[in-house]
Amino acid sequence: MRLATNCRARRAPGGARNSLFETFMFSIICFCSWLILIPVDVFSDDSGAALLAVAAQHPKAPYLPGQGEELGTLLKAASHPLMVTIVASELHDKYHTAAQMALDRFNLTNQQVQVTVVDSECDYRKALTRLIRQREQADIDVLVLEPRCREVAYRVTDFASEWEVPVVSPIPLQRTERKRTLIQLTAEYGVYGIMLQELFDHFKWNRAAFLTSTVDPECPTAVTEIYNILMKSNSSVAHDIYEEKLKPPDYKEVLLKTAQYAKIVVTCLTEQSLRSLLKASEDLGYTDTGRMFFINVQLPTKHFSDYVPYSRNLLNIRTKPMLQGKVIRDQIKQRVEFLSETNYTKLIQVYDSVFLYGSVVQESRVLLSAHPGAPLYTREPPKVMLERLLNKSSFNSGSTEEMHLSQGRPQIELQVVSYDGGRAKVVFVLSEREESHGHELTDLVHTGTYGNLQRPMHTTNTAHMAPHVPIIHEMDKKGNLKLLQVGTIDWVGGHVPNDQPWGDPDLPQLAVVFAALGAFIFVLIVAFLLIHRWIKANTVLRTPDEEAMDDASKVPTTTGSSNNTYRSTSPSHVRYTLLSPKDLAHPELAHLRID
Repeated sequence: MRLATNCRARRAPGGARNSLFETFMFSIICFCSWLILIPVDVFSDDSGAALLAVAAQHPKAPYLPGQGEELGTLLKAASHPLMVTIVASELHDKYHTAAQMALDRFNLTNQQVQVTVVDSECDYRKALTRLIRQREQADIDVLVLEPRCREVAYRVTDFASEWEVPVVSPIPLQRTERKRTLIQLTAEYGVYGIMLQELFDHFKWNRAAFLTSTVDPECPTAVTEIYNILMKSNSSVAHDIYEEKLKPPDYKEVLLKTAQYAKIVVTCLTEQSLRSLLKASEDLGYTDTGRMFFINVQLPTKHFSDYVPYSRNLLNIRTKPMLQGKVIRDQIKQRVEFLSETNYTKLIQVYDSVFLYGSVVQESRVLLSAHPGAPLYTREPPKVMLERLLNKSSFNSGSTEEMHLSQGRPQIELQVVSYDGGRAKVVFVLSEREESHGHELTDLVHTGTYGNLQRPMHTTNTAHMAPHVPIIHEMDKKGNLKLLQVGTIDWVGGHVPNDQPWGDPDLPQLAVVFAALGAFIFVLIVAFLLIHRWIKANTVLRTPDEEAMDDASKVPTTTGSSNNTYRSTSPSHVRYTLLSPKDLAHPELAHLRID
């Protein structure tokens, strides 16, 4: 009424058309003002669904804005979705697509869980600066790291622990007190060292050579940690391990040098580099003769196809592959095209990281749905969310897709694959001991780094309840690893090879042969020179000129005795003496007299 009165007061007495136009414009202004005053959240889809849910629970009570704490919490949750932040230096849109595909598996929309990508440019300073700016605008519920830029992952994890934000990392990092919010999806490099130590103890090997690639920044890091594990072991293998820098593409030169001091060669190459290495070994004749054997560590960030080069002198150490890995890869290829297989592997790891978080969010929704009047989803305390993620985290990339939501963290499982008759065969499996889930782990809860975390509140009647898994330090977990499966390998030659190289480790056999032969020849030359010098020193050479020898006559030489000595001009240089009759009268020369 008041608004209508004011409109009438503005009407001019002599202009009907102007009055209608002013009334129309004033009505539009009033309507726009009314729209501005209404909260925007009321028009969101989730808020409308929330209003319908509240109206269904209380059909007799009319809804008035601002009434009810449950509705206010729900509207707040709807207006502020959960934030998943991906720290990446490349493939930004592709990572966003893979993360959205993982959330779609749980029917989580953008209004519920929102995905953002922060460009790190592979510089941790820029990454931290941009993350701090984003935290000023909105809360970060979980951080997901790309499988690249290890230095960025290392620094971001430290800051995220101070922020109490969980960090899901496909890059193997060691969990420490400064990285207490780290969630690992892959095994640490040191676990591969434990596998190698078990293999060396099983086959009684104590000598090996490491080949690393200088073009791959991850391979030297993995080799260093694996080497340190073997150095700390009680085996003598630590004293006989050599490291050689691989310089592609001349693999033959590297193998020729390595074969002098090692027969067992440990590598961590990509599939293409491994093919080139095995081809060089075959060309040199090392494959058929069993002169060299290779153990390749397949790192989680490297993609290996189903057509790995089959070789009887190759063992491949890998994490347990997921059953639906190929299906997920094909689904991502349908959404994201024209990428290399290595980049598709990175997308799968980001997919698995976001899938892990989505499974925890859905688990929270299932638990909250058992309580009437509870919101569909809400933010849990950071410690509770961290423990949920730790309980469900996987050390095998992609295995979160396979396990049920009610299952806890799966075991660490490494596989050693041998190639027999063109087929891959799992011959060794490294995993946790069966008794590691009993009292042995329970006693270690208070000694670990994360023993002070609170357990999520569960009721015994709640469906899909996640069992509590004690959180212990990773160094304590490594003590529970052992070979659970030991198979047979079809070795070249029909028996387990020894670790002794073809030549001497310090001096190759060919060098020994040539050194001995050279020394023998040197002794012969020296002996010949000495003998020749001795003969020359003990031989009197008095050869006169040829003209003097022709004209010279036999000139007698008078001595103190009556003997006449003549010098012969014959080339024999024989000296003779003419004896007198008095000399022949001597009794000892009686046989020379001629009567």
